[in-house]
Amino acid sequence: MATPSALFPLPIVLWENLFETAGATVTPSTEIAGFPWENVLDWSPHTGSRWRIDSSVETAGPIDDATATLTVDLGVGNTAAATCIGWAGSNRTAVQLAGGNEIFVTAEHSTDGIAWTVPNGAANRRVLSGAGMVEWDQVGAFRYWRAKIYTPASADPFPIDPQFGVLVLGRALYLSGVPPSMGAGFNSERFDIELTDNEKGDNLGANIEAIRTQLRLRYDSAGLSRDGFLNLAAPAAHEVDFDNGLVPHIKLGRHFLLGWIRPQTSVPTIYDTFLVRSDRVSQPFIGTTKRRGVALNLTVYDEGRTS
Repeated sequence: MATPSALFPLPIVLWENLFETAGATVTPSTEIAGFPWENVLDWSPHTGSRWRIDSSVETAGPIDDATATLTVDLGVGNTAAATCIGWAGSNRTAVQLAGGNEIFVTAEHSTDGIAWTVPNGAANRRVLSGAGMVEWDQVGAFRYWRAKIYTPASADPFPIDPQFGVLVLGRALYLSGVPPSMGAGFNSERFDIELTDNEKGDNLGANIEAIRTQLRLRYDSAGLSRDGFLNLAAPAAHEVDFDNGLVPHIKLGRHFLLGWIRPQTSVPTIYDTFLVRSDRVSQPFIGTTKRRGVALNLTVYDEGRTS
């Protein structure tokens, strides 16, 4: 599990999604007509393109909480690792949160699809309106993974029909070690999207506020980041890299989730999460030598905080 420094937040990038695996079988525990689980795959947070959980089906029993799941079966002989689950376009509001019956998200893995285990270190995160993220220590590769959405207290029903516009479960890229001298941060400009579709055909909905921003992370001295995060020569099963993973994803014009772990001494850790897309990505050079660094021009389509 990633740990931020005492002074600076730690960025996490999540784009790999086991729910998109070719040949895999994905099964929702419930869905409402017109709002199927497949809606989480289009990277759109707007209300017309969400997976909607039927709270009248996923009810709480006398000693059980209300629980909904989205399960991926990778098939016989296939396994995969995951270190993070993220979401955007959720419909939880602060008013509903104040009224009790909180909604949480976590992930679970299984070897047989019957007995399920929460990954080591995976905290349960409250769903607020917008985006969120949960990450954990590497636990190995499994045939079955699932997203679990539930109420934490016994006999608590869902206070609403939970909705998710984006749901991503996979391996994350950790950009660690941002030093004070090199800096990290956002330069932002807010604007409104009025069109139903953008130039790449993504269905964004109408009247959505977005943020155009630049993110720069610079690691211009050796040892300031995990070795080889840009391009892993011999990646482990749970690792993804920047050059061969995120860059091709960006070039397809696709969105990704950017988690911003806030440093603090208490737990639980606070995650700021952004649903973004980049129209530019570059890596700094000193002379002819590529350095450990990232520069992205981002558009933010949804944001949120979990704790």
